[in-house]
Amino acid sequence: MTSPDGSDPAPRDDTPALEVIFEPAGGGAPRPLLQLQAGASVAIVGASASRGHMIRALAGLERPRARPEDGGEELRGRAHVRLDGLPLTRRARWRELGVIFEQGGLWTGRSVRYNLELPFRYHGRRAPAGWQARLAALSDALGLTGALDLEVESIDLSLRRRVALARELSKAPRVLLFDAPQLGLSDSDRALVFELLDRRRERERMAIVFGDPDGYLRPFTVDRLVRLEGGRFRPETAPTERPHHAPRIVAPLERRAQ
Repeated sequence: MTSPDGSDPAPRDDTPALEVIFEPAGGGAPRPLLQLQAGASVAIVGASASRGHMIRALAGLERPRARPEDGGEELRGRAHVRLDGLPLTRRARWRELGVIFEQGGLWTGRSVRYNLELPFRYHGRRAPAGWQARLAALSDALGLTGALDLEVESIDLSLRRRVALARELSKAPRVLLFDAPQLGLSDSDRALVFELLDRRRERERMAIVFGDPDGYLRPFTVDRLVRLEGGRFRPETAPTERPHHAPRIVAPLERRAQ
């Protein structure tokens, strides 16, 4: 049954929802560079270029350039992405991944409704079952109902970001890749978006990878932070205190540990 925010409960699974695996050249045991369990979240902190590359790589649009070190030396080999323990295929990317780039990826000269429905109409019978009901519920939850017939050029950045989010969540993805989630959102819209994402994590066990350009997400929303520097993941510790601008409606990290 679809809940008021368009979510459907999903079973728990101990298999990593998403992982980046490095295979050394010349053989050797594969090494996990990044693993994300179902229902977990991680923020990748870094400059726009490196952060954008990793979001595209996790979406299967580029080959990951991440490399591990051994004794201070970078290992030769290649990295690849797995979804639910399997190689990421084009079909899996469409069905199991939600991807929101910094610019949103909306078609100009078209209405909000057209942009929301386009990927589902395009895939026809291959579209996830129940997408219409989820899309309607998400449009209502994210405040899009009154803007469905407006052209994309006539709406502000905050609304464009919410349109992209509704479209991707309507697929009921296993993993959401969301670059710069705070971009263009007002305080109230930020609270609305992060509360919705929290519910998705808890009810559907959806995993989330955030692209974090300025460390904004450190004190809340995420379970882990990693910094991408020179093609390497550097783990960071997230503080437990929130800054004054953090949405109060979003649960802090200390509550998640309970």
